[in-house]
Amino acid sequence: MKRQLFLTLTLTALVLALGFACEYGSLQISTDFQADMLAIGLSLADQNWDAALEQTQNLHAVWQKKSRLVQLWVNHSDIDNCSESLIALRAAVITQDFSAAMTAYGTCVENFGHLHHRDAFTLRNIL
Repeated sequence: MKRQLFLTLTLTALVLALGFACEYGSLQISTDFQADMLAIGLSLADQNWDAALEQTQNLHAVWQKKSRLVQLWVNHSDIDNCSESLIALRAAVITQDFSAAMTAYGTCVENFGHLHHRDAFTLRNIL
């Protein structure tokens, strides 16, 4: 009886610790990428296409590396949405289409924000 209680409490603590660690990781990644998106937004506002393209390509390269880790706990469709919106942003910046770039920019910011919100370690998401 004591062994089962100990095992139950230990496993519960382990699940809670992993859940909080994953939530913190999602929040950190989401915050970092949204901050990087702000720099891209400033370049787009100034219509500095070269800087925006360089920043977008750098962000996309970092995202390709981070997304492999994030796939362990984040819904796959959310990762795809982030990747697709970054590709759309890069295409809009390459063609220097301001309207499409701002639309893609907004989509990127929203998608990176959803990395944390959709997979937050809350009772609703657990149940």
